[in-house]
Amino acid sequence: MTGRNWLVEFRQAASTFDWAAVTGLSTDYTEHLYSLAEPPVSAPGVLLLLRQNLRYEELEAIADAALAHGVDVPAVRRQYAQALVEGRDLAVALRLYTELASDESVPHADRIEARGGIGRCYKELFVACTHAARRRDYLRRALGAYLEA
Repeated sequence: MTGRNWLVEFRQAASTFDWAAVTGLSTDYTEHLYSLAEPPVSAPGVLLLLRQNLRYEELEAIADAALAHGVDVPAVRRQYAQALVEGRDLAVALRLYTELASDESVPHADRIEARGGIGRCYKELFVACTHAARRRDYLRRALGAYLEA
């Protein structure tokens, strides 16, 4: 195991808008996740930093590796769903958000965020859809999810 401080390295690269370095670090970090025997504590922080910097492709790859490794905490699933929405993978994101929102063991704040994510998914489906009845249904569901959040 390396002694690297991944979060510090990601912060440094992001603070100078060195997106090539962020991409390279993401590739290295994903490989690092697959090489560990135990899940790292750094994954949620790295994912949050990537989300704050709108680096959704990198976020998706790292969240996928973290979930495969067993870092299955609500924050990781929520960040993963956000990356999927940005990548237009709406059905998968909607499923993740729905599972989070309905799981009573998930912290309340994460369930609220997930409900907002459900609204976003339905809003994006409304925008993408051309069938009038389905569009109305997506808009109704989006509004319902937003109001529930």
